[in-house]
Amino acid sequence: MGCLLLIAALAAGSAAASPAAEAPLGVHWYGWQTLIADAAVFGTFALAVRSGSSSNGARAVGAVAELAYVFGGPIVHKAHGREWTGAADLGLRVALPLVLAFASQSSPTPYCGSGCGAAFGLLLGAGLASALDAAALAWEPAPSPNVARPLLIPVVQWAKGRDGVAHLALGLLAAF
Repeated sequence: MGCLLLIAALAAGSAAASPAAEAPLGVHWYGWQTLIADAAVFGTFALAVRSGSSSNGARAVGAVAELAYVFGGPIVHKAHGREWTGAADLGLRVALPLVLAFASQSSPTPYCGSGCGAAFGLLLGAGLASALDAAALAWEPAPSPNVARPLLIPVVQWAKGRDGVAHLALGLLAAF
């Protein structure tokens, strides 16, 4: 029983705030989450293009990839409680590819001449929007160390049973 009280006292003491712990910790980057979502989208889109654009299945996969690209990053921001950042990201993901596609529609590319400048601009804009999202938008204030978090501590001790003999006791100490 003394072991449980000691652990409880230590847990309560660690939750107490010191003046130095109240200082803000800065920011936390979660851009890796948007990059993972975008990598999955770009991979899916590449598979759809590789399988040929004439099949209905490839068109459906391409449409799903486009929707996932447009809404994937904003959903990640929303999951972090940053609705306005998600809205800005949505605008970035729509506007940048369209602007670059329009600007490069008459520019020849080294692979297919002047016929696919707009497609090149569209893909370049999507890649840039993804990179800007991860690098500039995916930052949030770091969580405060004073935020109460659930605590679960395993406990191992010898305890006297009803039969008067010491037994190994296993348990969990929880604080919520």
